[in-house]
Amino acid sequence: ASSRASSAASSSSSSSSSSGTKRSRSVGDYDVDRKVGSGSFAKVYRATHRRTRQVVAIKAVDKKKLNVRHQQNLASEIKIMRRFQHWNLVRLLGTYSGPRHMYLVMEFCGGGDLAGAIAKHGPLPESPIVERLMAQLAAGLEFLWTRNLIHRDIKPQNILLTGGLGATLKIADF
Repeated sequence: ASSRASSAASSSSSSSSSSGTKRSRSVGDYDVDRKVGSGSFAKVYRATHRRTRQVVAIKAVDKKKLNVRHQQNLASEIKIMRRFQHWNLVRLLGTYSGPRHMYLVMEFCGGGDLAGAIAKHGPLPESPIVERLMAQLAAGLEFLWTRNLIHRDIKPQNILLTGGLGATLKIADF
């Protein structure tokens, strides 16, 4: 998926139609499965591509909540994600623009964020697993730094895992 016109981002809320079938929300070529997170300006959904069945994350940014500075930050985030790809950065697969939302289609990290992992497992002791995670975080940050980019919001909620604690770490929310 790449940038598309407003017509590509059609969303219909879940409701029952007159035929009794349930309609689901869609964004471009993706059917939205469920909400997996939310923040001040956006909600993140798990979605599935209709044809390929690829599972993705869709970040739906509410345009009405963005002032000029936030609009610039969003444009910068999209530009960085399009330009730079690294195995420890969440990958942008495409964007869609709708009348009320800007949608960022990204790789899905099924392990959730590091904050959730800490809440589930308790404080993570020094171990080979934690060393590996920190090495991956350092690799992603070094990749950004060598390109004169600074994340500025590194926190457990912006560090995602592709699976359990032994999985790949991905930095999100530029």
